[in-house]
Amino acid sequence: MKILLIEPPIMDYVGGNLRTGGLKPIAMDAVRECPPYGIYLLASILRNAGHHVVLADLIALGSNRLTRWRKDILDCGLIGI
Repeated sequence: MKILLIEPPIMDYVGGNLRTGGLKPIAMDAVRECPPYGIYLLASILRNAGHHVVLADLIALGSNRLTRWRKDILDCGLIGI
């Protein structure tokens, strides 16, 4: 099965609206010294079980957009966030 795992950044609300432009990490994402190991460990376990895993680490990319993974979203059997 094809599985897409998404690691979203912690988003900031400004004036009741989700900030979309100029994304700056907040909370633990602002001081993260290492990648989110949990999602990478899960990906490894799933791959060892024979699944095709795609990772969308939005924190590492400094992004909040999934457009790069549009094809994967439409074509996977499971999405984990």
